[in-house]
Amino acid sequence: MGITGLLPFLEKSSRRTNIKEFSGGTVAIDSYCWLHKGVFSCAEKLMMGQTTNAYVLYCMKYINMLLKYKIKPILVFDGRRLPAKEQTEIKRREYV
Repeated sequence: MGITGLLPFLEKSSRRTNIKEFSGGTVAIDSYCWLHKGVFSCAEKLMMGQTTNAYVLYCMKYINMLLKYKIKPILVFDGRRLPAKEQTEIKRREYV
């Protein structure tokens, strides 16, 4: 997920901090990433076609945490598949 090598590239301009420091601010969240992680908690149910909202609850846990610290979350849904990411999407499906 994301841009390969981005975190090591940003390491020198990053610092550890407490989430309270962002109180009163606004953050944009890659919702696709959170939903993807949340699906792991209920993958079997989804595969079997059973109703579940565990992946939504996963996302809501983090949204509620941000709200608790007075941080305004903006959820970004990236929409359609990008032709430029076609090979990446194919590789991701191969892991399943």
